[in-house]
Amino acid sequence: AKCFGYDPGTETWHLKELATIVQSRLSTDKKNKLPETHINTFLRYAGCNCTIGGYTLAGEWIDVIRFRDWLKNEMQIRVFNVLKVNRKVPFTDNGITMIEGAMEATLKAGQKIGGIAPTEYDTDGNPIPGYTITIPKASELTEAQRKSRKLPYCNYTARLAGAIHVVEIEGFLTF
Repeated sequence: AKCFGYDPGTETWHLKELATIVQSRLSTDKKNKLPETHINTFLRYAGCNCTIGGYTLAGEWIDVIRFRDWLKNEMQIRVFNVLKVNRKVPFTDNGITMIEGAMEATLKAGQKIGGIAPTEYDTDGNPIPGYTITIPKASELTEAQRKSRKLPYCNYTARLAGAIHVVEIEGFLTF
């Protein structure tokens, strides 16, 4: 219930304090085996009672699944609305661009809430886009494809922003 109050893409389910819940009492050996079994627990850690993990039993992060489902639903709604609110979306480059615009708006919304990484830059200053979209030109599609009124090959790739759960710090003290 704690994390369902957050918008998908804005949260991680790891290290969340929960009111009125009693933490698990597990041996160190059992605690160490939890990550490999993808079992989440509620433990006392660093002076607070908090969730540990954030996995699904299949091994994926819960927040990734929530964001993926939100993104799929949001894109379906936005593309559907393009088809619904326009008297006609022509099977031309202009019509295909309208579909691309709905895809772009969805991916930008995913970036805005923090589920998709922003465009970042490598050490040489080259951009690493948070997402890319590829759509066909009308001229690349066959007559049969256009006749079917089904637009194929609209694809996107997006980098998840992810979340940091563990930090490794190394330091040295000298005289």
